Amino acid sequence: LGLTAGFGMLVGSELARKKKYDVMSQGLHGGGVGILYLSIYASFGLYHLIGFVPAFVIMSGVTLYCGFWSIKTNWLSSAVIGVAGGFLTPLLFGTKALSPAFLFSYIALLDMGVLYISVHKKWRFLNLVSFLSTYILFNMWFTIDYEPEQWPVAFLFASVFFALFCLLSISHNLMRKEKSDGIDLTLVLSNGMVYFYEMLNILKPHA
Repeated sequence: LGLTAGFGMLVGSELARKKKYDVMSQGLHGGGVGILYLSIYASFGLYHLIGFVPAFVIMSGVTLYCGFWSIKTNWLSSAVIGVAGGFLTPLLFGTKALSPAFLFSYIALLDMGVLYISVHKKWRFLNLVSFLSTYILFNMWFTIDYEPEQWPVAFLFASVFFALFCLLSISHNLMRKEKSDGIDLTLVLSNGMVYFYEMLNILKPHA
């Protein structure tokens, strides 16, 4: 029933978009995507109708759809919902349910998706949201689930995230030949500081 309602709202959103009812269309789209996320999670976490793998894959598919749709329609709202849903997905399932390599590979793919959108759009705000969400999840895992023998994985993905956000911070400057703004400069400085902090925590016990 939830999936039917969610897809029905997406169909209604597209019909409204074709009739130039932009506000109504975006509202229906956001509601439909939200219902899809909640329905898939409820199917797995509350009613146990589907397993972990299909639930995670389907929710990731909804996130991918939001990113694609944001580029096609030029809707920032769709991109924001997709990024938020993408980063909330591991929290809904619990970081312990995912291996560190899988969890951080998934997050890296999300960040690359944001990089792709950033190249096509001028939504610098998403870069900062992605940065904050990535390191919140990384530090949650490091604080709660990290084991000392996992330091190579932590080192590798902290470095991957650092490189990705270096690209994000200069993407508009390189691709569009635009001057950096406050968000770009904030990302450059914060990325370096956070990476230094993470490396200190990861490597200090092994020094």
